[in-house]
Amino acid sequence: METDGSSDESETVGFGDGADHACRDAGDDDLFGALLIAAMSAFGPAKVPHGLVSVVRRGVAFVNRGCTRYRVRSYTMSDVTINDAGASGGQHRQTPAEYAEEHYFQNDSRTNRERMLAGDFYIGGDDPDSARISQQGYALCDEYYRATVGADPDAGRFLKRLVGSIGEDSYVKPPLFVDYGENIHIGRRTFVNMNLTALDVVDITIGDDCQIGPNVQLLTPVHPIDPVPRRDKLEAAKPIVIGDNVWLGGGVIVCPGVTIGSNSVVGAGSVVTRDIPANVVAVGNPCRVLRPIDDRD
Repeated sequence: METDGSSDESETVGFGDGADHACRDAGDDDLFGALLIAAMSAFGPAKVPHGLVSVVRRGVAFVNRGCTRYRVRSYTMSDVTINDAGASGGQHRQTPAEYAEEHYFQNDSRTNRERMLAGDFYIGGDDPDSARISQQGYALCDEYYRATVGADPDAGRFLKRLVGSIGEDSYVKPPLFVDYGENIHIGRRTFVNMNLTALDVVDITIGDDCQIGPNVQLLTPVHPIDPVPRRDKLEAAKPIVIGDNVWLGGGVIVCPGVTIGSNSVVGAGSVVTRDIPANVVAVGNPCRVLRPIDDRD
C-alpha cells in the first residue's frame, strides 16, 4: 500500500480511532483482506463505511484515511464494493434495500412503497406490490395500443383500467409509457397526443380541456445530488400538476414538483424546471415566462 503518487514502498496504516489492525507487507488477496479487517476493527463488524474503500478498476483500489488517499495495488478480488465487506469477510452481498434499511431507515417501519407514495426517499425495485402494479401498467399500455391499432371500438377500457382516473370525453393517443399508471389523473375533454411518457411514481394531475402534444415527458422521480445516497439507490418523487386548459407543445419536459397554471401555453421543446403561473406563454430551456396572455391573443 502506498500514498497516492508516492513510491512503491509499503506503508503501515491504521483505520480510525482504536484500530489495532493494519495492512503491512501483504500481497494480493491477503492485502485486501487485511484492509477489510482493519476497517472492520475500526468501524465495527457490520459494514465498512462508504468512502473508505473505493474500487476504481480491476486491480486498483483507493482507500481514504483523513485527507490522505492510499492506493492498494495488485489484489485479485474483482469488483469488490462497500456492500461486500461484512463480518462474514465478504461472503454475503447485501442488496441495496438491505443496506438502506440498515443505514437509512432504522427508525422507519414503512415499506418502500409507503415511503414512495409519501414522497420520501425509498429504494426502487424492492417492493413486490410496486413491481406487480408496474408490470400490470406495462401490460395495459400494450393492450391499449394493440386494441387501438386493431380498431377495437372498446379500446378505451384498457386506458380506464390503466390510469387512476380519466374524465368524460378525454382521449390519450397510444402508444404511451408509464411507471405505474394508477397515479395519473386526467380531467374532462383533454387530448393527449402519442408517445406520452408519464413517470407516475407519485401523482400526475392533468386538468380539464388540456392539449398535450406528442412526445411530452412528465417526470416525477428525483435522485439525490449527493453521490453517496445516489449510489445507494435512494430515490424519491414530487407530484406534477397541470391546470385546466393548458397547452403543452410537442416534446415538452416537465420536471418533478412542477405546477403549471390554468390557461398557460408552454412552447414545444421546453424544459419546465419551475412552476409556471396561469395565463402566460412560457418557452425555453429552462422554461421562462415570455409574456402574459391578453386580449391580443
